[in-house]
Amino acid sequence: MVNGAILPDRIIFLKIPRRLSETDNLQQVSFDTPLPSPKTFSFAQLNSPRPTISWTKPGIDLTYEVWLKNRSTNTSRVVNRDVSTASFTPGADLGIGNYTFWARSVWSSDTDRSAWSQPQFFQVTTPVSGVRSIQDPGTGNTGVAWSPLPGAAKYEVWIDRVDVPQSQIFRNANITTTSVAPTLPNGTYRVWVRGIAADGMVANWSTVSTIVTLKTPAVVAPAATFDRSPAVSWTSVPGTQTYEVWV
Repeated sequence: MVNGAILPDRIIFLKIPRRLSETDNLQQVSFDTPLPSPKTFSFAQLNSPRPTISWTKPGIDLTYEVWLKNRSTNTSRVVNRDVSTASFTPGADLGIGNYTFWARSVWSSDTDRSAWSQPQFFQVTTPVSGVRSIQDPGTGNTGVAWSPLPGAAKYEVWIDRVDVPQSQIFRNANITTTSVAPTLPNGTYRVWVRGIAADGMVANWSTVSTIVTLKTPAVVAPAATFDRSPAVSWTSVPGTQTYEVWV
């Protein structure tokens, strides 16, 4: 026993017969003290792709083996076999999704291992970043683009109009690309985007972004003419109150 904790060494007992003789043999009985499994878990930074998972140290110096399963994609693996402290932070970004985590204790000989801990469930809910306005070269519509989010199978976009207040003038939860250019009247808008994992788990919304749509009208007349005072016409732009003409 060290610091009040039972060490997992093999304990040897000798059974001594009542009468000893040259033909008597000592009998050896042995058993192993089970290693304690990690307990009392806590989680931090779940809104980032590298959360930290901590647990209570059993009271003796051990290393740990950790196992991580992404339930959203149904993939799992032992991610580290030599964790020297009672905490774990992934060395690479985790995608958004539902996860299960296990840990077990490993004795210094690397041959004695505890049972796996009780499963620990958590979510990675990293928000979308890099939300910005773009212009669709085909339609001239002002759209929204964002940076790809690891683990996102699709995205949800929410747009509110600000200058003429209207909530959810556009909302779509089934966007499989990293941009969208809906037809919106000229105006000022607030935009939010969030990722959705393969199993439908939704991550956090992005920080709000403001965009201004200003679609350019297309001149449709006149065609080539010798008329010194031709009539000029153009396509109308929804939401536009006045036009400026330069000849």
